[in-house]
Amino acid sequence: MPSLPPLSSPLGLAALSFGLLAGCLTSETGDLAQRNDVHGDDEDCCKIEGSAIGEDGVILRVGGDVIVFEAWTPKVGSPGEYVGFRLGASAAGVSYVVKAGTVRHAGSGTTWQHPGGTSGADAPGISYVDFCPDGEPPANGEPPPIL
Repeated sequence: MPSLPPLSSPLGLAALSFGLLAGCLTSETGDLAQRNDVHGDDEDCCKIEGSAIGEDGVILRVGGDVIVFEAWTPKVGSPGEYVGFRLGASAAGVSYVVKAGTVRHAGSGTTWQHPGGTSGADAPGISYVDFCPDGEPPANGEPPPIL
């Protein structure tokens, strides 16, 4: 798979635009392939989960918003688990739901940190981050509580 040209070039901007219109991409790897682990059933990518959790540089397009995951906060003593993240400045007004363990947490703005801290049983790792306007579909007809 070809890598992205520098974003400062016209070709790089065109490639980025194509990637955003076609679906999700990760800027870190330069992979323009659509990523099945960072979008749900909606036309727009609106949910990040699976192996994309913890990956810096993942870009999602949700409606007219472009959301970039710039950094993740690892869970202390649990390699591969993450308890927080930082989004790019363009996501300042975006709302989302973070599922960690069995609890869904409402969030907004460019940073989110698990309210239980960065280690231990009170801070389970992030399962997904959902930017979809309607959130996660209810499992039993009743949506789980958002804290």
